[in-house]
Amino acid sequence: MLLDTLYPQLEEEGWTVKSSGAFYRNYNEDMMSMDEENKVVELSRNSLLHVLPQGVFADEEDLRNMSDPKAKLESVHINRNRMKDFFVPFNTYDLYLRLKVEREVSDLLSRKLEFVQKAFFGYFIDKEKNPLIREAAQVLPYAPFYRGDIEFVKQVISSVMECDVTVSNEQWRDDLTAHDFLTKIMFTVYLPPIPIEEYENRLHQIQELNNWIAYWFLPIEVVSEIVFASEQKMDEVGSTTLLNYNSYLKDSL
Repeated sequence: MLLDTLYPQLEEEGWTVKSSGAFYRNYNEDMMSMDEENKVVELSRNSLLHVLPQGVFADEEDLRNMSDPKAKLESVHINRNRMKDFFVPFNTYDLYLRLKVEREVSDLLSRKLEFVQKAFFGYFIDKEKNPLIREAAQVLPYAPFYRGDIEFVKQVISSVMECDVTVSNEQWRDDLTAHDFLTKIMFTVYLPPIPIEEYENRLHQIQELNNWIAYWFLPIEVVSEIVFASEQKMDEVGSTTLLNYNSYLKDSL
């Protein structure tokens, strides 16, 4: 709540912190009050003062054997208030430091996927210009678990392209004199009607996506290709491409 409510320039504007103690947290929010005019924020947190031994303010024996209890208690409260004022700079610095840590942790959590990609895969998504690969890179941490899973790759391509995708395979070799065939996986993406300029742009992007997927998710002995096809449509009853229930084919002769 503090990180979302307090001003980002809290330290620069000279705000001070008043810590009233964790006891107030039982029936108050973390931030109890905020005086914008005097730039004072009151928190239901323990300050350094609250964790000091009680004997710092008064000796227990003095309180038992005092001749003027009222004057002694007033003196204790005066000393305590002085101590509160004394620890204000320390409490303020402590809050600044905590907010800084919270900001860094929050920023790290928001970029945890980017951190994993860099630290464990050596992949820098901030340098990636292809929007399809940037979208597909969200599943990069799962590469060790789904490598070679064609159905998973199909779902990734379908999600990135937002289109239906089918898979087919065949034996393939790039040299007619080669004795060994490789398995070729073809992913067919069914695109809706789009302008020719957008099609050419997507064609280049999909080739890069195919190379990226092959590198991270497919075995080295598998050749992959992503191709485009027009969007499939189901034929309707009565159309010239679908026989009716009682229709039959005649010999043309």
